[in-house]
Amino acid sequence: MMVPFQRLEKMIPADQALANKALQASLEQIKNVVSLQLTELAATVTAIETNDGLGLIVGLQQAVPDSVRTAISSTVATGTGANGTLVLGDVLGCASGYNITAQMTDTVAVINTMTTTNLQNIYEVMANTANEDYGDYDLTITIPIGEPGYGTYANIDVAFSNLVALAASNISTLVSTYPTQTTQLNSNFRTIANTVASQQASINGNTASGIDYGNLQANLQSVIPSFVDSLHDYGLQIATGEANDYLTAVANVSNQTGQAIVACLREGRNLELLNNSGVGVNSDIPAT
Repeated sequence: MMVPFQRLEKMIPADQALANKALQASLEQIKNVVSLQLTELAATVTAIETNDGLGLIVGLQQAVPDSVRTAISSTVATGTGANGTLVLGDVLGCASGYNITAQMTDTVAVINTMTTTNLQNIYEVMANTANEDYGDYDLTITIPIGEPGYGTYANIDVAFSNLVALAASNISTLVSTYPTQTTQLNSNFRTIANTVASQQASINGNTASGIDYGNLQANLQSVIPSFVDSLHDYGLQIATGEANDYLTAVANVSNQTGQAIVACLREGRNLELLNNSGVGVNSDIPAT
């Protein structure tokens, strides 16, 4: 039983009572100390080791020195999660449009404000040429009069060289005509390209993602029930780019399967909320 200081100083000298209470306050900082026997505590304290001889550790002025943080961050902080941590969206995000959907949508909107008919026509002729609509690859290519780059060419390489030059000239005209739109489009494409490249690096760099794509087993049935059993936990991973964000984006909610996945994610969060509120839950399906 803990005796208040006011009572204890009446039993023993005040300085001893104060020292006793100071010791008590210190010991109470030890987790679960109240459930330990004095002999157990004494044995534990006796066996504890110090950092004797480890001068660099003893001399630390902060838990993690800046130099250590920088070194670790340069190797593991390569994602878009908290403190640069890698999240699911950094590895598989392009499949769900993570970090690129907004840029793609904006790109279409910006292009629709520009007159690009001539450039589109050039690209259509390129596609027709590649599809051998104007002649066999290794034979004479004849682009009809009225089409961009019309004329007869010795082979497809010569034809494409001319079409590429036409496209480059048309693009230069568009750049000078629409400088604001060009800047926005370049920004969008840069973001998209960097995102795809970063995710490709995470996929290929198995040390980053922890996935060996070269040895994945196709049609492995055991992973399906494991995935389903994990949906409640995935629903709690609500940070941007994490499991809930990704699965919600890729789930096909036009069918029952996709809706069931989203429902399970939500159920996981509901169960957590109810449990934290002290409300009893029973989500087990009865055997009958």
